[in-house]
Amino acid sequence: MASIRRWHSGWQARWRDPAGRQRTKSFRRKTDAKQFANRVEVEMQRGTYVDPLLGKLLFVDWAHEWLQTKLNLRASSWTRDESYLRNHVMPTFGSIALAPLSGRRSRQLSLKPGGAAEDVPGASGEKAQVPYRKSHTGSETA
Repeated sequence: MASIRRWHSGWQARWRDPAGRQRTKSFRRKTDAKQFANRVEVEMQRGTYVDPLLGKLLFVDWAHEWLQTKLNLRASSWTRDESYLRNHVMPTFGSIALAPLSGRRSRQLSLKPGGAAEDVPGASGEKAQVPYRKSHTGSETA
């Protein structure tokens, strides 16, 4: 549950994120703090809440860190994955902050084999070619 309180020369909205950490954001006006607190509560109930700190992290930085964790792959598999990221994903999504891609928003993207990533804030106007491969079950996966 989010709350507001008088804080220095303004107002502060306080809430706990899904991980239980207390978060705060300051506002000049009480109504702005109330609106923000209400929006945070609704987003958490709907499952669309995005950590504000996550919004500052770019996809390119996250993907680089993620790729470094893939130590259990054969060298050829790691090279393939790195190539997909570099050639197909990064040109469109690399400079986008993770916040617009998180939660429900990521499921709303129109990603189809050979298709484009449409309506993504910060994405380039070019079409993102999405590589698809057959999984061991025979169904298509990205």
